Amino acid sequence: MFVEYGKRDNPTVIFLHGALAPLTFKRQLSLAVNFHIIYYTFPGHGKRKDKFTREKAVSELLGIIGSIGKEKVNLVGFSLGTQIAMRFLTEQPECIGKTVLISPLIDSSKRTDNRIRRSSRLYGFLVRFWLTACLAAKVLGVKKQNYKAFYETQRHMDSKNLSRAVVYDMLKSESCNFSGDYSDKMLILSGNREAKAFKKSAAYLNDKYKDSKLVYINKAKHNIPFMFNKRLNEILSEFLGV
Repeated sequence: MFVEYGKRDNPTVIFLHGALAPLTFKRQLSLAVNFHIIYYTFPGHGKRKDKFTREKAVSELLGIIGSIGKEKVNLVGFSLGTQIAMRFLTEQPECIGKTVLISPLIDSSKRTDNRIRRSSRLYGFLVRFWLTACLAAKVLGVKKQNYKAFYETQRHMDSKNLSRAVVYDMLKSESCNFSGDYSDKMLILSGNREAKAFKKSAAYLNDKYKDSKLVYINKAKHNIPFMFNKRLNEILSEFLGV
């Protein structure tokens, strides 16, 4: 369900991956020099065959934090991972130090919902084939030596179930009711070439939580952890305190 790297006495960072992409933060592993890193795999992702729900993911995340004996951890989520981070921040704010939301999406339109559903189903079918999986890995910036691991995490997933979960479990703006002071504690990242729905969501959260910080990554689309990993690592190191 999760793997960890680095020393536990360092600040803990839990990475919450995107939909259909358990290896989202593979290129952030170098941060384990200064941080205690945890990669958590959501239900229904990778080799897990259980049904994905936000509630289950939040419950498991709370269990992980309890198991490592930390009072507070930092969360870094990408796309679907931001959904889990925001839900957890709403329900368990006392457990969180700092939060980084990369490409968040809330209140998506029906058109966007349908596009997400279609693309995730198509991707889930095609990625079961080795050559297609390798092409997807290349596009996402996965190194060649990790292609086999990438393929293994993709071919077992139930894409239909996941596409339904991502769309129907979409976080709504009225659900984003985080309490407390967010000065220097929330960072929102978005690519300046992302779809309008993602940029609109990032701007909404930044406006609602006045003490949060919004940064646009130049030339980035919905691919910041994969293709802009060096810039992301620099931002995370600075924001999280190293």
